[in-house]
Amino acid sequence: MPCSSEDVERAMAGQDAVVVALGVNDNPLKVRLLHKSRTPTNICSEGTRHIIQAMHRVGVRRLVVVSAYGVGETRAMLPWTFKVFYQLLLKEQIADKERQEQLVRNSGLDWVLVQPVGLTYGRPHGDGVLASTRGEVHHNTIPRRDVGRFLASAVQGGQFLFRTVALSG
Repeated sequence: MPCSSEDVERAMAGQDAVVVALGVNDNPLKVRLLHKSRTPTNICSEGTRHIIQAMHRVGVRRLVVVSAYGVGETRAMLPWTFKVFYQLLLKEQIADKERQEQLVRNSGLDWVLVQPVGLTYGRPHGDGVLASTRGEVHHNTIPRRDVGRFLASAVQGGQFLFRTVALSG
């Protein structure tokens, strides 16, 4: 069920920060070949655009956004096999993430872009997570719980302000 601008503003009023973790959760084959998705393929850019506008209206400054490794600053570092996968199956979603990142960079807010590698439900690494502003990765996967911990720390800390951070296990 869609929410209104007023709903978004009401949710963030009085908050110190906003974390955006939007994305398409449908099977990429279904989306690409059948053009069927429960989620619009522009959910990241359009949702983030509305969130940024609401943040300006209610005075929330800190924005932490989950993007994807291989978008923007890390595009050139993506292994060729992933580049092929992105091009063949995730082209629209990756283009949407590119637009989302540009909106964040141009938002005038205090932002952090987080680019996790492949998300898993695996056991958390805890302190074994690599958070790199140069796009370096240890492994091609990271447990969702580790990403969540990093997001919570990015909301409070200033170490990664105005930076893109690649996250890997």
